Amino acid sequence: EDEPVPGTEPSTPAGWIRVPLHAPEELDFLSKDEILGRRKKIVEEMPLLRKGRYLPSPEVFGRIEDKRPWWGTLGMAYFGPGENSIEGPSEESRFLMNPFLLVGVAEENAHIVEMKLPPMEVYPKLRRVEWAADLKSGRAFYDLKSYRRKMKQYRYPDADGDRIQLVAYNARDLGYGYLLVSARDSKNLMLDNSTGAPFKIPQFIHNGGSCGYPGGCNNMSPTAVELLIRYTDLPATLVCWLWKGHPIVANATHPDFVWTIELTG
Repeated sequence: EDEPVPGTEPSTPAGWIRVPLHAPEELDFLSKDEILGRRKKIVEEMPLLRKGRYLPSPEVFGRIEDKRPWWGTLGMAYFGPGENSIEGPSEESRFLMNPFLLVGVAEENAHIVEMKLPPMEVYPKLRRVEWAADLKSGRAFYDLKSYRRKMKQYRYPDADGDRIQLVAYNARDLGYGYLLVSARDSKNLMLDNSTGAPFKIPQFIHNGGSCGYPGGCNNMSPTAVELLIRYTDLPATLVCWLWKGHPIVANATHPDFVWTIELTG
């Protein structure tokens, strides 16, 4: 039920480029150079989308610490903070190893499951990423059906919640440092924390203590309230305007890149 049936995925329409997806992988105790080397290789495999030499942004990735663990997908969904927080593939690899996913979707919280149920990954599943051939827009498709079902199965305190977290450091890394979720173009969303003005994407990776593992884990920081979004119904459409520099007010309706996220469930 979690994975699409082969042959049922829609084809990529003319004028769009399908971006290969990379499944979550283990990053625990690797060096920063090895991790960023993997990311760089993935970027270089898509020369149509990236012109010129790619160098990972020091502002985004410079504080990754060598040979540290990372929050795992099972740690986030089942074990919570502590020695087992790093269990499962590294959850941040969902974004690190999909660099052309300019803005992605993640769960808001880690959870501890005390019922006698087996550990299971519980997070919004990315199904498809496409870029327009003119490199001015792109889109990601997330299926929230299994995510919502599993949240209820594990009786998460927020199982009936409707909040997701946007992860935008890939946009920042690829040069689009400013973001605004367009209330005008989005559908079935509540932008509780939006000022209506573009803001600088603050997210980066560093070694932090939230995982509860001795010495800390590499993870994303900070939690930006502007990137916590509520959906009021599904399907929902989330449209992000991205700029390379801080837009002047008169130019705010002409973003450098338009990124759309389709949420189904």
